[in-house]
Amino acid sequence: MKLRWYVLGVMFAVVLAAITGGGAALAAAKLKPAPSAAGKKKPAPLVLPSWAPKNPSKKFLRAARVLKPIPAEAEPYSPMHLAAWEFFGSLSDKQIAAFQKRQQVSLPISGVKPDVRHFLKENVGAREVGGKLVYYTHDVYVEYKSLSPQQQQLFHNIVKAFAESVTDGDRDLLVVLYKCGAKKDLSNVEVGFSALGGHAVHLRWAAVVRTGAKTSQGGGGGYWVAQI
Repeated sequence: MKLRWYVLGVMFAVVLAAITGGGAALAAAKLKPAPSAAGKKKPAPLVLPSWAPKNPSKKFLRAARVLKPIPAEAEPYSPMHLAAWEFFGSLSDKQIAAFQKRQQVSLPISGVKPDVRHFLKENVGAREVGGKLVYYTHDVYVEYKSLSPQQQQLFHNIVKAFAESVTDGDRDLLVVLYKCGAKKDLSNVEVGFSALGGHAVHLRWAAVVRTGAKTSQGGGGGYWVAQI
């Protein structure tokens, strides 16, 4: 059922919100570059998904140099995959480089709820080190208001693909965001990609609501679209 990976994405969003106490993306988490392996690796051959367009766009090919397709037996193709890859390929060189850079997240164990701690250990490979809960992630997030007109259109392609891919619940992604505090012009919406644990890549979105000094994140959800 295609909804299952959307639900998993929502679970990831809930976990992130619980960890950071709300707020935009992972801004509240303590991130630091993970140790990098010595030496340079040769670029891997470009492997296109079986569902790739007959004449893929430059953006799609650009995404394919970073993302790997999900095995069909693990997740059948949905329109969300193509829409997400096109959007990923529209990111700047700096944004893609930021996503490729593995980050280490270190959180005080005392500040992580037991259920969240269990989820991170079971699904993300988190481990306890000296009173800290440590795991790795790849992340990049952009504000909707910073997107170019072409990128905004690509985002709305995601909205259309969402309606075609999700079979249960609210199928209108804009309505989901509006209900959770998104402004009509989407100026407080963030969209991006996250690979908690450094493998399964989820397209993520959220409405960031600020009330005085308090920041909260609503409508956070995601969809499994690739691997790295």
